[in-house]
Amino acid sequence: MGKLYISSRYLQVIQFGCIGLLNTALHASVVIGLVEHLQLNPVAANAIAFFLANIFSYCLNSKITFKSAFSFGGYLRFLSVSFVSLGGTLLISWLGELWGLDYRISLIGVILLVPAISFLAMKFWAFSSEKN
Repeated sequence: MGKLYISSRYLQVIQFGCIGLLNTALHASVVIGLVEHLQLNPVAANAIAFFLANIFSYCLNSKITFKSAFSFGGYLRFLSVSFVSLGGTLLISWLGELWGLDYRISLIGVILLVPAISFLAMKFWAFSSEKN
């Protein structure tokens, strides 16, 4: 059987997506644990889970996806992209409501657009080699 070759361009996208899935599972697990076992308010639990998952995602994406050294400046750029992504998610959702679309249509937009734009911002800004 031959070896499977995946272009580095596609491999980065696959790695980014897999880390995103792991990150989502971590976020959900932290929220559930904090709410169910420590009776923490869900909003506070989500805030804590966001930052834990964000640091986790930065570490994995730094080492695996973008092969970049850890740095405080790098993390701040990563965090900035994360906040802009949240803004994009909220904007798409708001536009869907404004235009009277079913929320699932907006959700499809979020699922397709936000990760793609986040990947590009991470690759060409947050983890670009001249910044580190």
